[in-house]
Amino acid sequence: MFDDRISGEFTHYWRKDENQLLGVDVQSSYGIPGDVEQNLGRIDNWGWEALVSTRVYDSPSFSFGLDLSADHTDNEIKELGAYNGDVADGILVGLPFPNVITDNWVLSAEFDPDAPAAGNFTNALGERITALCDAGISLAPEGATNSAQYGRMPGGDAVPCSEIPDQQLYVGRGFATHTFSVAPTIGLFGNQLQIFALAEGQYGRTNLDNAHAWGHFYNNSKIAQLENDALWVASDRLNETGVDHAKTIYDASFWKLRDVGARYNLPQSIVQRTGADRVSLAISGRNLWTIWRAQEEIWGHAITDPEFGDPTVQGGGGNFYSIPPLSSVNATLRVSF
Repeated sequence: MFDDRISGEFTHYWRKDENQLLGVDVQSSYGIPGDVEQNLGRIDNWGWEALVSTRVYDSPSFSFGLDLSADHTDNEIKELGAYNGDVADGILVGLPFPNVITDNWVLSAEFDPDAPAAGNFTNALGERITALCDAGISLAPEGATNSAQYGRMPGGDAVPCSEIPDQQLYVGRGFATHTFSVAPTIGLFGNQLQIFALAEGQYGRTNLDNAHAWGHFYNNSKIAQLENDALWVASDRLNETGVDHAKTIYDASFWKLRDVGARYNLPQSIVQRTGADRVSLAISGRNLWTIWRAQEEIWGHAITDPEFGDPTVQGGGGNFYSIPPLSSVNATLRVSF
C-alpha cells in the first residue's frame, strides 16, 4: 500500500484444549490416600494480534518509520469433569487461568463504639469496627450437581463479614490481556546513524504486592501501627497475611520504555584506514523508564515494579522472593573484515 510505505498483519485465533490432566481424589475405601491424574479438564483460549509498519518519510538524508502493534489474549476454564475444583490453584469453571482470588472482599467498614463485640472487629486500641463484605455471585448454573467446581465473582449483596467468611472471590486475571507497542525509528545521513526506541504497554493484569503484606503483618508499616482506618483493619483481621484487596492487590497496567538505542556506521574513509570492511558502534538500553503505571502505591507503600512476579503461575507470583525485572545498558563495537 502506498508504494509499500504501509503494511499490516492481523491474526485471530481460538483454541480448545481438552483432556487436561487434573488430580482426582482417591476414595478412602481404597485404603490409599492421595489422588490420581486423569484427563478431564477443558480450557478455551482466544485472542488476536495486529501489526502496522510504516515508512512515514524517506530521503537520502533523513528517514522516519513507525511500527505499531497490539494483541489480546484471554482464556476460560470450561469443564472439570469429576474434578472438584481447587480454589488455592484457581482451577474453577468460568474463570480465566491463572487468576487472583481473595478470601474476603471488604466493601465498607466504619468505627462504631456501639457495635456488639460478637461478630465485629477490634483494632489495637480496642475500638470496635463493623464491616460489610461482598457475598459474591456463583458462576454455577441453576441445578448444577457440583457447585464447588465453579468460581465466584464479586458483585453480590453487601453482608456483615462475620456472616459470610471465606467467599473466595475472583478479583482479576494474573496475566495481561492487552499489549500495545509503539516503535519509531529515525535514520540520519543516509542511515549512517540509526536511532530506535520501543515503548510497550500492558493492561488487564492484577498483581500482588505481598512483600508489603508481610510488612503489615509484622507491624512494620505506618497503617499497621496506627490501625486508624476501619477498612484496612477489617481486611487485616479477615485475611491476615493472605491476599486481600485492601493490602496487596493492585492494577498492574503500565507503559514502559522497553528499548532505546542508536547505531552509528563509521564512514568508509575512516574504516579503510583500519583494513576492515565495515565498523559500527551501537549502544542500547532496556527497561530504563516506567512511563506510566495505573497504580503507584498501596497504603503509603510504593509499588516497586508492576512487572514483578510470574504471570504464568496462579496468583501471578507477587513480589516476595522473586527477582525484579532487570534494566540493562549494552554497548557493541562490530568490525567486519
